Amino acid sequence: MVIGEFTYHGDAGWAAPGIIVFRIRDGLIVESRDYIDHLGLARATNTVDALCAQLTNA
Repeated sequence: MVIGEFTYHGDAGWAAPGIIVFRIRDGLIVESRDYIDHLGLARATNTVDALCAQLTNA
């Protein structure tokens, strides 16, 4: 397993940290997942209303 940290940066000066997790077998990536605070990202980019609309219309 390999875990990496990263940060998305936006033009408006916001930043959203995240991690990515790789599962590796026999030298090959067999699974990858990334994790980010989606609500924090929506707040930083002023898109909370759009996020709520998508969640309630799902």
